[in-house]
Amino acid sequence: MQQYGDLMMKSNEDFASCHAEAVKLKGYTIIKSILTTEDILKFKAKILEIYGRQVAQFGEQELLDIKESNVARCILKYDYDLFKKMIFNASILEIVSKLIEQKYVLSLQNAVLNKGINHHQGSWHRDLPYQNFLCNEILSVNVLYALDPFTEESGGTCLLPYSMHFTNMPSNEFIEENMLQPKLDPGDILIFNSMILHRAGQNLNGVQRISVNNQFIRPFIQPQYRFNEIEPIKNRVLEFSPQEKDILGFNFPSIIDDIDWRNNRLQRAGLELFKVEP
Repeated sequence: MQQYGDLMMKSNEDFASCHAEAVKLKGYTIIKSILTTEDILKFKAKILEIYGRQVAQFGEQELLDIKESNVARCILKYDYDLFKKMIFNASILEIVSKLIEQKYVLSLQNAVLNKGINHHQGSWHRDLPYQNFLCNEILSVNVLYALDPFTEESGGTCLLPYSMHFTNMPSNEFIEENMLQPKLDPGDILIFNSMILHRAGQNLNGVQRISVNNQFIRPFIQPQYRFNEIEPIKNRVLEFSPQEKDILGFNFPSIIDDIDWRNNRLQRAGLELFKVEP
């Protein structure tokens, strides 16, 4: 492409760089056909099982009362070997690494079961809620797996491109003119800057639409779940690579006090821990 004036055109030489540029500039990108049909069926079956267990545990009316219905939360806790495939996909992590450009942790992994027009995710929001400020670096990245078709009829995710640069909601007229509702096939992924304004669409056909949202954040932001403290996961820490330990938060523990801080440093250095006298 030709240009004139003092312009320096960026050159993307690989898959990850192209997708990372799209997220940096307009706020989102789409990757096609990441999951196989077999994977999709396994994920959906397990998610429905997990949600059934959570409904039985908390109560259907109670979940409705707190606007928590049709969300299967913290699914990694229930089947690590299955759902880690969504987190540690090397191609996806390469893109996330180019966006955050430092170490990052997994904040959440939730499945959304969109069944009707009144899903609570249908309001415009950011996935760092109430943080309406501008930042010259990306703080958080969402990786949303579509397990069912995302269409206008099924209530696919609506995006307002470039809105990670807005401190306030624009007018309804601006939103209607500029909003996008990308079509996704089962197995596709939507990657977006968590600060972009987005919402679930209205599911007009009544057919359940399942997706899985994975959010990666900079370590100074408090994650939604402390995966490093969840029993089935923390007991397997010896299996994890250094990158996996970073992402699951093992290398960014919550510190209680001065003694805990220094013992954490001693542990990382392979030294004997300080013991408090009773």
